[in-house]
Amino acid sequence: GKVFQPTKEGQQPEEITRIAGVLCGNRHGYSPTLHFREEDVDVLDAKGAVEFILRQMRLDLDIDTDSLRFHQPTDDEIEPFAVVGQALDLKQGDTLLGSLGKIRADVLRGFGIKHDVYYFDLQFDLLCTMKASPKAFSALPVYPAVKRDIALIVPIDVAAGDMVQAIRRSGDALIEDVSLFDVYQGKNIKDGCKSVALSITYRSATKTLTEKNVEKSNTKLVSLLTEKFGAHLRDA
Repeated sequence: GKVFQPTKEGQQPEEITRIAGVLCGNRHGYSPTLHFREEDVDVLDAKGAVEFILRQMRLDLDIDTDSLRFHQPTDDEIEPFAVVGQALDLKQGDTLLGSLGKIRADVLRGFGIKHDVYYFDLQFDLLCTMKASPKAFSALPVYPAVKRDIALIVPIDVAAGDMVQAIRRSGDALIEDVSLFDVYQGKNIKDGCKSVALSITYRSATKTLTEKNVEKSNTKLVSLLTEKFGAHLRDA
């Protein structure tokens, strides 16, 4: 919606269009699920909502400093109502395009809210000025996909989004898609580390993949993440 920001005295306020949302409660809504346990939303759900909006606008995220990227704000940069360590800014270069994160409990108490709440807030006008990726069309796949889930232990300061981007930019022609489905810290994870779980989809345009094909690509992928982020496979 429209947001009106004050300008100089005697001038009309600046009119800005923003996209914002809040998330709380059960991740799967009110519908019972067959395959997932009931669980509350977290900051990754807010990040996923922003990523969905960017995909619909055909705006590509990257990890380069001058590209559209997520950035962990410093204590001086973070929104005053957000929880330190559970917030992200969306930036291009030094330009702030939005933010997301967990809202502080003391702020929520002021509104009589007892549940955890997460938010996102984007400057839609600025996003609309950015160059979108061209529309691309491809034929429906002929050969079946193969999915592999991997869980890796990485240093706590490694951004899971950077790992996803590294995989997408790896150049492996068999990798069709990659998604993050869990980040865990706690029992059985040593201090200073976290577990990041990724789902990788493999597919060939010319043949049905064998177990050997997939295992070769998967091994290369783990080696890439080990070299770039200090990752290692989590023990079962």
